[in-house]
Amino acid sequence: MCIRDSSYCANNGTTSVTIDGQKAVQIMTTAWGGWNTSLVNGGGTKKNISAGLLFLGTYDYTTDDSDYLTSETITEGKVFTSRPLSLRFKYMYAPIENESFKIRAVVQHRSDNGTVTDLATAELIDGATVNGLTDKELIFNYKSEYRHLRATHICLLCTSSTAESPATTNSGTGTLHLSLIHISEPTRHSLIS
Repeated sequence: MCIRDSSYCANNGTTSVTIDGQKAVQIMTTAWGGWNTSLVNGGGTKKNISAGLLFLGTYDYTTDDSDYLTSETITEGKVFTSRPLSLRFKYMYAPIENESFKIRAVVQHRSDNGTVTDLATAELIDGATVNGLTDKELIFNYKSEYRHLRATHICLLCTSSTAESPATTNSGTGTLHLSLIHISEPTRHSLIS
């Protein structure tokens, strides 16, 4: 897992927490950059605002001399050679300004020539408030035309906001909590259509 670490001081948007005795990850939108000031104490100065991210892959970013974000590169995916049935997890969400969170998993075939084919996707985009950790299962929907291709990679992306310009206010930020992420794999005798 990779956590976008584009933070100012100690709040990088993704933090380990405990909810009702259960370990979870808190993924929240944050303002960051040198010389930011507190939102709680009167509006604050926000150089950059980024949705919190948790994903499989690598992350890199650059800033200019004034500490403003100039570019970021997210390379998703890890080697994964089976065709999972579902993605299960527990979550809760506190939205801000009508924003939504997203959890997306994609099973891929990556060929030696660099061609990437998405074999199946499981995705949830939702902006409803969910108080307390709630069970969710997303089923991978496999494309029948790619039945002959083997799985080589899986991508998993969890973000606190789908907005192009996420919000932060004095009352808070969009915050997603996830716990017990599990990829259900088929048994030897299962067939995936």
